[in-house]
Amino acid sequence: VDVVVELLRSYPSHARGTEGLVRDVIPRVMALGRGPLERAAADGDEDGTRGYVRVLTEMGESYLSLILSHEELDQSSLVELVLRCSAIDDGEVACITLHFWYRFVIGLEDLQPFEFRQDKIDSFAPQLERLLGVCAGLLRYPPGAEDMTRDRLDDVEGLRLGLCDAVEDCCRLLGGGTVLRLLGGPLREECGRVASLPPERQAGEWRGIEAHLAALSAISLYVPPDDESTVPFVAGLIPQLPPGPVLLRATACRVAGRYASWLGMHPDSLGPVLPYLASSLGVPGSASQAATAIREVCERCHALGDSVLELYEGITAARERHQDGAGGGAVGGGGEFVLGVKAELEVLEGVCKAVSGRAADDPAVV
Repeated sequence: VDVVVELLRSYPSHARGTEGLVRDVIPRVMALGRGPLERAAADGDEDGTRGYVRVLTEMGESYLSLILSHEELDQSSLVELVLRCSAIDDGEVACITLHFWYRFVIGLEDLQPFEFRQDKIDSFAPQLERLLGVCAGLLRYPPGAEDMTRDRLDDVEGLRLGLCDAVEDCCRLLGGGTVLRLLGGPLREECGRVASLPPERQAGEWRGIEAHLAALSAISLYVPPDDESTVPFVAGLIPQLPPGPVLLRATACRVAGRYASWLGMHPDSLGPVLPYLASSLGVPGSASQAATAIREVCERCHALGDSVLELYEGITAARERHQDGAGGGAVGGGGEFVLGVKAELEVLEGVCKAVSGRAADDPAVV
């Protein structure tokens, strides 16, 4: 595997004099993805699967200039093979392909003239749209994630960060509205599926919802400010999420902070979210995310009114719970006070900015 990878890397398609070698290599390497890769994955051969994914991904990267060329060479077939590698169930193996997708997006953005660039983006749009679904699936936390050691959980979060970057990259080519629709639809379906389960099973079926919320948090900068479908649904969903799963609560807080500007323009949706953020300050594993979200809400929402006091009261409640011995150990808990000094300062900074903004608009406040 290392020899083949080095061969592909040493003789890329843009290098002079490699045309003949490239023509010979492409069909041979592509054949690996039409049978051997699938058999290795089906048989649970992790080393074999990883090797095939490395080779196919390296071919995509080394032959990127060929994929983006003006000449029609059925380039979509090669991209399809990389997408098939991305869809491998093993997240660590699938994430080998993420650097290809990064370079692929950059390459498409750099194409000139504009008309040719847009034609290429349109031709690869089906693969990019399916990539979103693949990433949302891979973003699911593995079973038992809440009981993982901090080091192992950090590894998982590193993979998820790369997947969120890939989702964000798709926005630059497909547009925020399209990506929002493609992620919002499956989120609604997943919520409907969970709601149809017996009540005793619903609390344990949170990973799919959390994965789509994580993907949505990655595209907040590209979402149309006038969206009246997916974002309102998400804002209404957050306060109704089951309180138990700490990782779900942490992601929900992160989403609330990322969409603070939208919430600021929709006070009716903001109201129910504030108590959720305030209560999350007292939950191990979500306190820092809640603190950051509160600061972002205070900075961007100018219609908080007296409800801003609820945010400060969240700190008081968290401290009281700790003093009463209610703070427990979960992911990142360790029996310590769940709201650290940095997080507490973030909340206080946000509350102070909100109060200062109100005082500037209405001197009678002070």
